[in-house]
Amino acid sequence: AKLRESPFDVVVTDLRMSGERDGLTILEAIKGGQVRRPGAITPEVILVTAFASADTALAAMKLGAYDYLTKPFHVDEINAVIDRALEKKQLVEQNAALRERVAGRSRLAQLLGKSRGMQKVFELITKVHSTKTSVLITGESGTGKELVARALHTEGARAAAAFVAVNCGAIP
Repeated sequence: AKLRESPFDVVVTDLRMSGERDGLTILEAIKGGQVRRPGAITPEVILVTAFASADTALAAMKLGAYDYLTKPFHVDEINAVIDRALEKKQLVEQNAALRERVAGRSRLAQLLGKSRGMQKVFELITKVHSTKTSVLITGESGTGKELVARALHTEGARAAAAFVAVNCGAIP
């Protein structure tokens, strides 16, 4: 219930608890997105237990636990694990934000123009972006060929792959 109310960066839970849920069930619910607010990044989950076994440790890691600590542990040890989990979560958030910014820059909507020529370019991009064919873009220097190529790539089926711009004029 608390995870649905507000976002958390790290969840530290015991493997065995009273009631119907155990740590693995909570881990599965968190990593499966069942208790996450829409748009929130999944918190890192650290499991602690006094009943450690190789099977439960393996199950926890397969379900996506950040770490698995056995009791008794030192406060310094769990603080270090929490710090690393927070650092990882921060890196994941920064990565997601950067990907969003990069993707936003090369969207078709970033190409501006009302002229008949630009409208033709928009129509061509819309027609071609979903095909599996290669496209040769020509034009004078500074006309936005790379922007068109990026828009084609970002809107197309290969958007998940890397985009590599080649300046043919720079090749001797």
